[in-house]
Amino acid sequence: MITLKVLISNLYECAVPDIIIHKRKPQKLFLITVKDERKTGSTINRLKKEFSNTEIKIIYVDEFDIVDITKKIHEIINKEKENTIFVNVTEGRKTMSFAGLFAASLNKENVEGAFYLRQDDHELIQLPLFDFELSSTKMKVLKELENGNKKVTEINKKIKVNRSLIYASIKDLIKKKYVTKDWDITDSGRICLLGADNN
Repeated sequence: MITLKVLISNLYECAVPDIIIHKRKPQKLFLITVKDERKTGSTINRLKKEFSNTEIKIIYVDEFDIVDITKKIHEIINKEKENTIFVNVTEGRKTMSFAGLFAASLNKENVEGAFYLRQDDHELIQLPLFDFELSSTKMKVLKELENGNKKVTEINKKIKVNRSLIYASIKDLIKKKYVTKDWDITDSGRICLLGADNN
């Protein structure tokens, strides 16, 4: 089986992609961008011409929906996990950059890392990845809370775990900011759940 180099890169100000493409030499390029022809349209067309031997796919996102951006990048990584994957988080709104970092963190075993390109010397810096790992019980409890199930007796029936363990799990999920004190799931909790299919 031939392994391809895959680059997932934010595209926003259109200043970075060429440098990263030359440095990483991907066969596949996924550009995460906003649907604004004035901002990115000419750059996308230029990249498709200049790198015609590279398969380029455009993924449009709402630049402020960090959970959805993370989910889309996470899905790309899962589809391409047999290949060598690099995630570039240099460009874009901070929400876009964090989403790339979160998706790479959820898929540590399937990516070479998340990278930032220094503007002064064009050196690629590999960024540290976060840990979103939770026990299977906490993941199950989190999933039930995401589904709107806030009754411990109902959670107990669904996941077959002792109620005291459910309460302890919820207490820890609140402490880690995956759940609010009212047991509502946070964006951090939703991002953490994206990694549940990796387990």
